[in-house]
Amino acid sequence: MPSTQLHFDGPSHAAHTIVLAHGAGRGLDTPALEAITVGLADRDVRVVRFEFPYMVRRRKDGTRRPPDRQPVLLETWRE
Repeated sequence: MPSTQLHFDGPSHAAHTIVLAHGAGRGLDTPALEAITVGLADRDVRVVRFEFPYMVRRRKDGTRRPPDRQPVLLETWRE
């Protein structure tokens, strides 16, 4: 599986880091995730976001698809 692209927000020297991923139906650019990210970053929390492989494929070809199977989702979290 290709390496997951990570998106970083907030200070790199932050005492705390939180990892966020999207839900089954939408990607990282939803208003809710954007608001959470900005709110945390404004409070000196580093936010790391990523998309699962099925969402990356959806962005490339525009085809809505179900989430990957659990082993793929878990491996993506571990990356």
